[in-house]
Amino acid sequence: MVIAISQDEGGPAQVRPFAEKLKLSKVKILYDTDKRGFRDYALRGLPTTVLISPQGMVMARLEGSATWDVGGLANQVESLTKK
Repeated sequence: MVIAISQDEGGPAQVRPFAEKLKLSKVKILYDTDKRGFRDYALRGLPTTVLISPQGMVMARLEGSATWDVGGLANQVESLTKK
């Protein structure tokens, strides 16, 4: 499951058009208006990707933008999700 967490102060009204433009219909979007994600996951910047196991363990983290659908990162994610 892919979950995007937005910290945009405009909330859903600001994020929904962006998600529709990128055809992110299968991505669950949550809103972190009080910025708890930064504290809870010790984030240093955006975007940050965190892969979390079904048990809640952080399996991997990547700070910065990346291409996730092809190449080395896609292979790593596939490998991690099979564990």
